[in-house]
Amino acid sequence: MKNKRAIFILMLVVMLGVTGFVWATDSNGLGFIRDMIIEKDTNSTAITAVDTSKKELVGNYVITPIETIDDDGSLIFTVTDNKTEKSVGRFSFKPWVSKNLLFTALPDGNILLGDGFLLNSTADRIEPLGGSNITVFDYSIWKDSLAYLGKNNNEDKISLYVKDLKTGQTNIIDSYKYPENQYPEKILLGWGSDGYIYYDSCEGAQPVIKTLDYKNGQTKIFMKAAMNPQLSPDGSKIVLLFSDVFNAASQTASELALVDTKTGSKITSINGSDRIFWAKNYLLNKDIDKSLLNVYDLSTGGKKVKEVPLNDVPYQLTSNNDQTTLKCYHFDKNTVTTTEMQINP
Repeated sequence: MKNKRAIFILMLVVMLGVTGFVWATDSNGLGFIRDMIIEKDTNSTAITAVDTSKKELVGNYVITPIETIDDDGSLIFTVTDNKTEKSVGRFSFKPWVSKNLLFTALPDGNILLGDGFLLNSTADRIEPLGGSNITVFDYSIWKDSLAYLGKNNNEDKISLYVKDLKTGQTNIIDSYKYPENQYPEKILLGWGSDGYIYYDSCEGAQPVIKTLDYKNGQTKIFMKAAMNPQLSPDGSKIVLLFSDVFNAASQTASELALVDTKTGSKITSINGSDRIFWAKNYLLNKDIDKSLLNVYDLSTGGKKVKEVPLNDVPYQLTSNNDQTTLKCYHFDKNTVTTTEMQINP
């Protein structure tokens, strides 16, 4: 191939050995890649070439994937100074799983990278988002503040942190502890445009989703027997997983659903992957079993209005004026490339 490519050794033994503990790795982390490789060849342990010719420019920095993968199957990206070509550092990321973007520029001049890294533009280096002693599971931004759920490595509690990006001050808003041997696969939060944070928590041995009104500092339970909130950009709707237990292996019943944040009422069930994409008045996700992209119309009660054939793995949705573009990974034999498709609901 003429394009530059990274070489990925995707061993099925490694893929099938991923744990479900949240601070180890996401159990869905290798799912898309594993499923696509198995679909092509159930005995495949071959080297897979991935097209990495596209580079991302953000501020004075260039983000580029390299020719190896991390132990958990993540892509590894390097960051270099665009003018001096000096290496700033590297970070790992699974864009096909995470609801976060590859990079997000912050008001303070720093840059969020992947799921838990920060490019400190003053020090010109990449740092863990929560510092060296805190593992960050998810984050969200509102105005000049950054919220994240993290675990201090010296404690057994999960905490909700809010950082003022103007002053640099970070406060712990809420903390909780999961029951022994009860760990979810994901811990998520979302910060709506109305200033409310929706975040994973627990009450006893039951998962709950709580809200924080950042304007007055009050927290309360939004939904019991529910987890993994994914908030719409305007904060009016939320996709969550109804479940009475944390461990996926112990769930007797679970349901992915679209819920109204004002009333707490269920709008509709969502079929397929919990990797959600919001596009104006529409919600999109992939039905992996049927290789279809589901399109739900939020203005008509979440009615499914279209099913689009899609063999590729979506990882990012962008909207520019009236044009909505879905970026995907395409698997063809032992080659993985990035593709784009226009979405016109």
